[in-house]
Amino acid sequence: MPLRSALRFDKIKKTSTLFFLLLSIPFGTAFSKINTCQPIGFVQEDGTCSISYDFGIEQYEDGKRIQDSFQKWHINVRNFPGKNGRMLNAVSVERMIFENMEGLGAGYVINTWPHSTEDRTLEINNIDWVKGSLHFSLVFFGTSKKIDVLMKIKYDSERMIYLDYFKSYCVSEGISNETLSSVEYRIPQYTFTARIPVKMNGFKSENDREWDGMYFTLSKEDRQVLDNNEKLFRFADNAYNDEELAGILKKKIPDIYDGKRKLSPAEYRTTEKLRIEYIVSKVLKQGMSKEGALKLRKFMAEVK
Repeated sequence: MPLRSALRFDKIKKTSTLFFLLLSIPFGTAFSKINTCQPIGFVQEDGTCSISYDFGIEQYEDGKRIQDSFQKWHINVRNFPGKNGRMLNAVSVERMIFENMEGLGAGYVINTWPHSTEDRTLEINNIDWVKGSLHFSLVFFGTSKKIDVLMKIKYDSERMIYLDYFKSYCVSEGISNETLSSVEYRIPQYTFTARIPVKMNGFKSENDREWDGMYFTLSKEDRQVLDNNEKLFRFADNAYNDEELAGILKKKIPDIYDGKRKLSPAEYRTTEKLRIEYIVSKVLKQGMSKEGALKLRKFMAEVK
């Protein structure tokens, strides 16, 4: 089948500069084998090329996969005719980084880093659409750090563009600026769904939600008793500073307020039990119903 017929270029005039650029792309070679299933771009009717795709990225440091970090890179690469008829290229990469901060109580933290040729946070090393080679670097202002990216692409008979090869890496300095670690960014072999818990901050905290869930099951009278003693039972430190409770705790653990040692797990459980019993007895004396006091006791025992 003739190349012109196979690529459906009937409407393009042979006198067009872009038409000749398009004919120079070795489509026949690209037909032989496509290693990826998803097209990432296409060749326009006028011969210009455009890539726009979201890639999952896994980070490796010194050859080891970083388990608590996921990235998504949205890569855009396109060419277009300049004022003098010469073909120009524009590249942008938006990196979305998901980092596990659950140890700090923050879940996964999301940061976005945009890079583009327009703001000079991305440098083009070599873009060769004919050979199917796209080479560029992500730049970080104020540092010598760069992320080098090499993509090799292929074309099919429907003018679709496929990714055939991807390699990206950078060399990162350690805190002391003396140690260097090699960081590589890889596209996973197969698509998968990452289950990433993200903390969504609202007007109130998660503890407030638990508290409201219990609070609004109480009668109006029981809620009033709680409102009068809110600091005492909602914040453990305030309870421990209550003089009456402090006396009870000192009888059980004489040096509890000395600050010279940490409480043992058993001692901590004892103080919590005494704190809860003290608060329950206090709200009962102030008129809370037994049913309401039981709900409060259950809440304080379960919610940490």
